[in-house]
Amino acid sequence: MRGAKFALQVIFSATLLVLFFSCRRQSVAENPVANKQESGDTILYQPLFADGFTAYKTQNGDTILKTSDGSFFVKEDFKKSAYIASSPALAFWNAAGALDSVSFSSSRPESWENQKIASAIREKKILYCGKYSAPDYELLASENCTLAIESLMITHAPEVKEKLEALGIPVFVDRSTLEKNPLGRLEWIVAHGILSGHFKEALAVFNSQLELISSIQKSESKNQNEKKSVAFFFVNAEGQAVVRSDDGYFSNMISLAGGLPVQLGKSEDVSLNLSIEELYALSKDADFIVYNATVTSPLKTKSELLEKSPLFKDFVAVKNDSVWTTTKALHQSPEKTGEIILEISQMLSENQKSDFIFLEKSK
Repeated sequence: MRGAKFALQVIFSATLLVLFFSCRRQSVAENPVANKQESGDTILYQPLFADGFTAYKTQNGDTILKTSDGSFFVKEDFKKSAYIASSPALAFWNAAGALDSVSFSSSRPESWENQKIASAIREKKILYCGKYSAPDYELLASENCTLAIESLMITHAPEVKEKLEALGIPVFVDRSTLEKNPLGRLEWIVAHGILSGHFKEALAVFNSQLELISSIQKSESKNQNEKKSVAFFFVNAEGQAVVRSDDGYFSNMISLAGGLPVQLGKSEDVSLNLSIEELYALSKDADFIVYNATVTSPLKTKSELLEKSPLFKDFVAVKNDSVWTTTKALHQSPEKTGEIILEISQMLSENQKSDFIFLEKSK
């Protein structure tokens, strides 16, 4: 099992992926309670792709989520009144059918592309309670908040976690964004299903996305020489190209979609900076450009790209009208990883549809 998992993470073999899905996905869905540990604790869920969590039952019947932060006891009352300060976590809870259990959020409605989440915050079904770094402690305490879920940003404000815990509010840190394997990041929906009391629903979402990715893999038969290459970057205010590490999340999605991510460099950090001249040398022949709009505005037109540097006019993707941009929806939808990969696959094909959600062609 671990060997298959490692192979999938490293080479994303289509054959291994299809075989792995067909033989393992069903067994996990039908029998999530697997083997027992020597201590007497029972594995509730052993992730197929994610490295960041494991779930198990103790001999006393307690449910435990184990992450790099340690063992986190899951309580029944978590689903009564949760505070979520992590966009991926809120998306996961929504997808698992647990949005009614969310009472507080650190995000405003206008920040969301997902209209169900935006409406819940706008209509005050979910109360905005301040930024993650300065939540309204009095509101959370007075309204009997039962659980706080933070993103990794909380590492920049550890005093917030300490204060919440001092108020008797357990704090769970969502580490899904550390997963380089897109399927591993997607799999964190299962952890949130366990937290919210919607384990089966979360598992169903996870499996449906795996089925979609499996169907994409089955239809892909290109060899390396036939694959379309994709350069993924954005240009910052200093005029540098910001690229993701070659072994990162989006590069791996391109691979799963049947594309060939342009190798722009590896980094211990999530991203690294290149001069436009360095980017040109590495990716001028790329078949596609996908502009990363995670922390910047989507690239609506190719002329916007040319304004950033005249060198872009000589890129093959620019000449061939193959410049795309991510939308805000992509980065807020980890629960739809299979659908995102499908869109990338469709972008790479000759039969491009017009109703893309996560990608948009720059005019």
